[in-house]
Amino acid sequence: MLREIVASESVARLFVSVWSPGDVIRTWLDGLCAVNLNIGSAHEAPDAVQLEAAKCWVDEQYNGLSGGNGKDAVVQLLRVFSAAGYSLDADIWLRAFFAAGGEFKEAVKIEKIIKEMKRGTRHRSKARYGSNILSVLRERAAETE
Repeated sequence: MLREIVASESVARLFVSVWSPGDVIRTWLDGLCAVNLNIGSAHEAPDAVQLEAAKCWVDEQYNGLSGGNGKDAVVQLLRVFSAAGYSLDADIWLRAFFAAGGEFKEAVKIEKIIKEMKRGTRHRSKARYGSNILSVLRERAAETE
């Protein structure tokens, strides 16, 4: 419901009280660059290239991101970005995912995959994108900036 109100732009301002610092709503609000009244500022917008990767995940979420093509997309992009020096930080990735329009139930799946990868789990996955996917995403990010 809250997401629909924000997406429809039917309100100019909205106050949301989040009780738990680990609540996924907080990450969603941070991804939308909402102002945190405790600190008086908003998180920076997600990295443009990570945002483009997250858009790829959003395109796959209709079938779910915990199996099949969706999981392949998540795992491959996380591997490519990790190899390029990007952090496997779930909060950073989830902010980008929410900024791209990602769904809450799929965010939980991404977070799980990231935690597993940080622990060393090697996920079986097929190549979903070409070997130049990072370059392609960088180009897309440069075009949208």
